[in-house]
Amino acid sequence: MKRSKFLIPLLAVALLQGCTSSPSKTSSEQPLSKIEPTILRGTATIGAQTRLFTPCGSQAQFQLQISDEQYKSALSQTQKSYEPVYAEVIGYLTIPSQTGYNADYRAKLHVLRFNTIDSNQVGQCSSTTDNTMALGTEPNWKAAISHNQLLIQTGNAPVKAFDLTNKQISAEQRNYQFSNGQLKMKAIECQPKNSDTLYGWLASLTLDSDTYQGCAKLSNYDASSQYIGTYSAQSTTSDLSTSLTLNRDHSAETRYSYSNGEPSLVEQGFWQKLSDDKIQVIMTLHQQQYLVTERVFTVRGKTLFTDKEKVGNKLYPISQGGLSLFKESH
Repeated sequence: MKRSKFLIPLLAVALLQGCTSSPSKTSSEQPLSKIEPTILRGTATIGAQTRLFTPCGSQAQFQLQISDEQYKSALSQTQKSYEPVYAEVIGYLTIPSQTGYNADYRAKLHVLRFNTIDSNQVGQCSSTTDNTMALGTEPNWKAAISHNQLLIQTGNAPVKAFDLTNKQISAEQRNYQFSNGQLKMKAIECQPKNSDTLYGWLASLTLDSDTYQGCAKLSNYDASSQYIGTYSAQSTTSDLSTSLTLNRDHSAETRYSYSNGEPSLVEQGFWQKLSDDKIQVIMTLHQQQYLVTERVFTVRGKTLFTDKEKVGNKLYPISQGGLSLFKESH
């Protein structure tokens, strides 16, 4: 493992004096990061007192933050309250509550849009990820984006592949153009006739002289999955080693280990991608005690680097040029 020279990172407020310079402006004056949405697959359980999301293959629990309209849409897909449903959500994570039963959640998941909700596919976590797709009835048709092509099937006809010639993508609309027509998608909830599945997009397909109406959803591939793994480094000036694990469910763990036999210190929290070269890591539990710290890492190949840490509302520089962690190979 490569070695990186750094002092003990911020573990708790008691360690700050030995590790950092004076704090910068508070978070209200100087935001450390701007969050970009991600897509998460999992099981949603929604009722009058509970709004819970459990990512696929995870035991972590996120508290859903949804609007009244989204709440009604989710309930409409269940036979009764608190019935688990498969859901794909587009949103972002923030710190959980400090007190009450809400403090048991790993993070709050703010839902910008449901990509899909399906009460009949609770076990769909075992399936592979899907491409962006659209479908409709009367007549039946399907379309999917694959490798810069639009694959279209109408009725029982064979699937036809069309090269995409242009596309316009925004948060509210998508337009995929090809030689014989176009596929338009709008961010409006949609449910096909006689279907138990809710989709987050309204779709319109023009093919030659025909137009087809239906619903659509975006690819459920998590673009930040390339960062999943464990990153670590060993101090050259002390017996401390630091490791950061970014899990597939967007939970995270920082572990500080000592070669002299002292017990390891563990922080737990969550992570999310901010941009192509920025990752936000927020720890909310230090040795099972509530303490919020935030680091925004710059991605440099297989290395994560940061020179600042926010503890509470105060931003501190990390001493000796910052903290570099190197991705472990398995």
